[in-house]
Amino acid sequence: MLQKWITSIGLDIGTSTTKLIVSKLLIANQQNQFTLPGCQIIDRRVTYASSIYTTPMVNEVEIDVRRLTLLLEKEYKKAGISLDQVEAGAVIITGETARKQNAESIVHYLAEHAGNFVVATAGADLEGMLAAKGSGAIEHSAETNKVIANIDVGGGTANIALCQNGKVIETFTLHVGGRLIRLNEDGIVTYVSSYLTEFLKK
Repeated sequence: MLQKWITSIGLDIGTSTTKLIVSKLLIANQQNQFTLPGCQIIDRRVTYASSIYTTPMVNEVEIDVRRLTLLLEKEYKKAGISLDQVEAGAVIITGETARKQNAESIVHYLAEHAGNFVVATAGADLEGMLAAKGSGAIEHSAETNKVIANIDVGGGTANIALCQNGKVIETFTLHVGGRLIRLNEDGIVTYVSSYLTEFLKK
């Protein structure tokens, strides 16, 4: 079995915040004359975690690609890595940010300029499942034989994942979050999410 360490990047662009993680992954190549080719991650070590940044926006409907690119370049330097060292990773846009006008083009631009990435805008189902996996709720449901509800409250949404026997069996989303209403330093409302205004009209 051949083994190799590779550098992987995880970039989460959320409604409120953006963060980058650098990891070393130990990949085992399981290919032999009796099996189909396949690779498996057998070890993972986080080598760098960036600061948490407010997700840069041009306006309420457009992500600021220039500031995101500068942010990424800055964090690559702090992590001590270059583009040609990045062999795997994922850029995921989550929450209300995934609904911005240029979300898809941003995620592909970043992938092309940041290494070999898997790119995605995470819908509520995927976001809820990722949170349940990361929190340990899925694993806990397998250990306890109970139904576990994992609630991930973000800037624009709260995603609920029900876990049972080590699997996500259902997901729900509520438009409840920390940045649906924004105030300035004087306590004046400067932004109200369109989802909230639509709800109040009903």
